[in-house]
This record gives sequence, C-alpha cells and structure tokens, in this order.
Amino acid sequence: MLIAQVFPIVSVYNLPGGQYAYRGNIINFPQDVQEFVTRLPRNPSTLDLVIIRRYTENGSNFRDFHVRREKVMQALRWLKANNKFYRDIEIDSDVLQTLPENDSIEMHLPQLWIHSTSISYTLSLGNCRS
Repeated sequence: MLIAQVFPIVSVYNLPGGQYAYRGNIINFPQDVQEFVTRLPRNPSTLDLVIIRRYTENGSNFRDFHVRREKVMQALRWLKANNKFYRDIEIDSDVLQTLPENDSIEMHLPQLWIHSTSISYTLSLGNCRS
C-alpha cells in the first residue's frame, strides 16, 4: 500500500485458520499514474482505502499492517533501480521518517468496526449499512 502506484478494488476475507480469501470480482481501472504519483512512500493517513472489521468480544490483534521503515526504504530503492515505472519516483524522506521502525500503522488507516454479522459498504457512494 505504501509503495504501490495503483490499487485494485477487492474484498478480502479472513478465514478460520488465518488464511485469506477473495470474493466477487476484482476491478482494475486504467490510470495515468505518472500524473499523480511522483513521491513515495505514501502517507498512511492519506491512503484511499477503508478497512472494515468485525468486532470480537475478546478483541483482535491484527498484524496485517506491520511496517518496518528500513524495509520500505530498501524496497523503494530496489524498485527505482530495477523497475522502469518507478525510475522517476522521488523517495519522500519526510513521510519515510513518520513510518515506524518496526510497528503497526493500523491506527493511521481509516477503519470501520461493526458489531453485526453482515455489512454492506459501497466505496463509491461512501455509505454504510449494517
């Protein structure tokens, strides 16, 4: 998420046992990413995504947004050197310094916690029904 130039729209579900599954269609829209992505990594608080999670009584320890600043930097350097689509990207050291050395960025991401067993969410309309 932090170093991606484009994002697909996809619903991801966590299955019993810790595996992930996808349901429905995945949509990729053609984009002229050079027009708006010139600096990476992205600031987690400005990512265009919504995380929807079901509240559990015993709480949850999600580890899917764990970030290591040095690994992000190494990945960006490698992409600039080896991927023509990242060659002109400027590494944003200000954003990089806001990333944790080895911790979660979960609290910086937009989230929606629900108490019911089902939810319908439409990103394009921005409404939520449970």
